[in-house]
Amino acid sequence: MENVSRYETAQQIMACLPHRFPFLMVDAVSDLAPGESLTALKQVSYADCPQGSPFASEFLIELLGQAAILLFFSDGTQRSDRVQTLLVGVEQFAFHGEARQGETLEARVRFQKLIANAAIIEGSVFVRGRLIAEGQLSAAFVPKAAKMPTALQIAGAAG
Repeated sequence: MENVSRYETAQQIMACLPHRFPFLMVDAVSDLAPGESLTALKQVSYADCPQGSPFASEFLIELLGQAAILLFFSDGTQRSDRVQTLLVGVEQFAFHGEARQGETLEARVRFQKLIANAAIIEGSVFVRGRLIAEGQLSAAFVPKAAKMPTALQIAGAAG
């Protein structure tokens, strides 16, 4: 793995991800091989696990998806407001354990295949070296519509 200078600060991470609290899952990047693999970290907080519940397994998939977006932009490609990243598939996914408040999640992603505007990503999540989730994600990078209608505009047109 190489240095992580592209993602040393939260601001650098947020420059590549459209997500914000409470849906921003990546706290830091610990390892990076640009265009090949990335390891992202998430500290599980009380807000993530109210009343002692485990961290939601759906959020493990989200964490891997966000790590994959960071990997895509790790080669210096700049995020564009004209392109959006869509999760188009979750395959061969298995959950082997859970995470709780106070634990650190380590999400490892690597490209299996990168084709023009799509990617197949292999991902796994660990807690204290123990595998808790693994699977394959498919993503597409597509142009945003010139102007997306708001919920109120859609409701007005339907009424």
